[in-house]
Amino acid sequence: MNVNAVEHLASLIIVNNHQFEEIDQTYLANKVLTIVQDEARELTVPVSFSALQTAQKLATNEVQVAQLLDLYTPVPSAVNRQFWSEYQANGPSAATDYFHHLSVASDYLKVADIARNIQFTEPSVYGELELTINLSKPEKTTAEIAAAKLAPKRDYPQCLLCFQNEGYLGGAGYPERSAHRLIRLTLNNHPWAMQFSPYEYFNEHVIVIDKQHEPMRINHDTFVNLFDFVDIFPHYFLGSNAGLPIIGGSMLAHEHYQGGKHVFPLERAQAAFTFATGESEVRAAVLNWPVTTIRLESTNRNKLVDYADKILQAWLQFDDQDLGIGARDAAVWHHSINPIVRKNGQKYTLYILLRDNNTSAVYPDGIFHVHPEYQHIKQENIGLIEAMGLAILPGRLRTELTEVTNYITGKKSAVKNIHQAWAEELKQAYTAEQDPDTFVQQQIGLVFTHILENTGVFKDISPHNEHLARFINSI
Repeated sequence: MNVNAVEHLASLIIVNNHQFEEIDQTYLANKVLTIVQDEARELTVPVSFSALQTAQKLATNEVQVAQLLDLYTPVPSAVNRQFWSEYQANGPSAATDYFHHLSVASDYLKVADIARNIQFTEPSVYGELELTINLSKPEKTTAEIAAAKLAPKRDYPQCLLCFQNEGYLGGAGYPERSAHRLIRLTLNNHPWAMQFSPYEYFNEHVIVIDKQHEPMRINHDTFVNLFDFVDIFPHYFLGSNAGLPIIGGSMLAHEHYQGGKHVFPLERAQAAFTFATGESEVRAAVLNWPVTTIRLESTNRNKLVDYADKILQAWLQFDDQDLGIGARDAAVWHHSINPIVRKNGQKYTLYILLRDNNTSAVYPDGIFHVHPEYQHIKQENIGLIEAMGLAILPGRLRTELTEVTNYITGKKSAVKNIHQAWAEELKQAYTAEQDPDTFVQQQIGLVFTHILENTGVFKDISPHNEHLARFINSI
């Protein structure tokens, strides 16, 4: 059965947004018509249509859809009341379930775009790796990411992560955020907020945002913030990008963290060896993982924070010229870490990934960045998510890999110059008994393995590596 689209949307708004009641039906219908114009009065939709489907039927552009869904979505104060009411009554999972459902229903989470991404897994010597060809967002170079950190500030909103985006209509060159809502948090006695990533890379991909618009940084407070968060939401992990060009994520201008429900390949990595911390309640191991990683475990979060800070301070000062590891040039610091915290019952697990952004004549993009021979697949910074074993590969590969597959199987093809040398290697290795698509995916997995190895500051993860041993002793 079909119903009037305007009236249907008005009814859905009343059901979902409790600031409105039945008496507001005509008022809301007129609000809808103000956005989409009177010509929409005669449109009909199936009674089963959701608010998003109905808004898409009524609107002529994405901004109008967003304005309609803003009416459907409770105001920030109401969202926060409902979230924390769910938290108190039913626990943290119920609260985040409510907020995730709302983010999908309001189209803040771009479910249709996310569904287009191509996802697969591939084995490696470090365990199974995860790969996504991301069709939702464009690829950025390291130079573009570094420039964005130094770019003149916008007046309003200052960046895409600022609290000012909540309810912002957007404009030329700036995305709309009409139905955007934030969950307010207090971490380490300071105001923060939580949202879901609009193009989430994994299950319930949250972004935790500092209220202040300040550049990313890693210090003692970072550890406290991460532990505070997992105490509030023990079903989520939380981690931070390194905050420096080349080794940081794609957004360096605003302090933020990333987390969610996903269990990453890094977390399944085995210990290469353990070492003594001098603290009976803190257990430490170096993992068999390409990005040099120290895993700390304890039920005592304060002692974990203190020991993690010792590792950070030791790494910030560490030099090893034989490996191209230099702590600083004049006032420019080159070292940082990716810290990640997970809570399981009373036990905390803290992963510390050592990162270095030095460059050289041979590797001007970064000694521990993606090396030139692999940049045809990936040239962006290797940030937190990828360092944990989930590759976010550029959407351009969807068509480019088709041409590579055609080339190795002898079909007519138009392989891009950036892939030509690699395609030649694959053609020599490929045999007709192999499924070509599977073969190319396997080779992509191998490239990602090499990329992660490029980022590792210590290539030999063993207690016999004197360079790694010297760093551990320096803690």
